[in-house]
Parts: sequence; structure tokens; C-alpha cells
Amino acid sequence: RSGDVDKCAKALNKIAQELLAANYQEKIPIFKQFHKNIIGKGGVNIKKIREETNTKIDLPDSDADSDTITITGKKENVLVAAEKIREIQSQMANIVSKEMRIPAKIHNTVIGAGGKL
Repeated sequence: RSGDVDKCAKALNKIAQELLAANYQEKIPIFKQFHKNIIGKGGVNIKKIREETNTKIDLPDSDADSDTITITGKKENVLVAAEKIREIQSQMANIVSKEMRIPAKIHNTVIGAGGKL
């Protein structure tokens, strides 16, 4: 009987260790304007990162004040996912966009024939 209790205790201990290992969490602040780039069109970027790293990645709701992304999983996987997300932010931070008003009468000239620039 005591052998069974020891086996059970060891098994439960192992499960507890695995749960702890799989629930490492890192919260990373990412500028809100880049969240859409991290998600990607139709969620393609975030799905790829989740699949490649086997992590759970939670972004705040678009109307929330928070800019913190939470990544949960095994520590080594979480660190890889965090790096991939930071990489997207730094790539996007290097892109400069400029808005300009173009009079409607020259839209066709700017767009070009058949909508090709």
C-alpha cells in the first residue's frame, strides 16, 4: 500500500512540475498601433507564431487601454515567441507613412490605367 502512495505522490509531483513548466508567462509591452501587424491579415502572423512556438498569445481588446501582450507556455518557447513579436514591432517602427490629400480630379492619373501604379 505505501508503495502505491509513493508512486501516486511521484506521479502527481511530475504532473505539477510539467504544469509549472508549461505555464511560464511573459508580458511584453508592444505599441498598440502595431498589434494589427502582429495579428496579421486574417490572423496569419499570430497563428504562425502560436504554432511555431506552441504558446498561447493573448492581446488586449482593441478598445482596452493596455498595450501588453501576454505569452504563456514553456519558457524557451515563450522567449522565442516574444522575440518574434518584438521583431515585427521593430520592422514596423522602421516604416514611415505619410498621408497626403490628392484632388479627386487627378486620382485616375495617380492610380494609373487598370489600377496599376
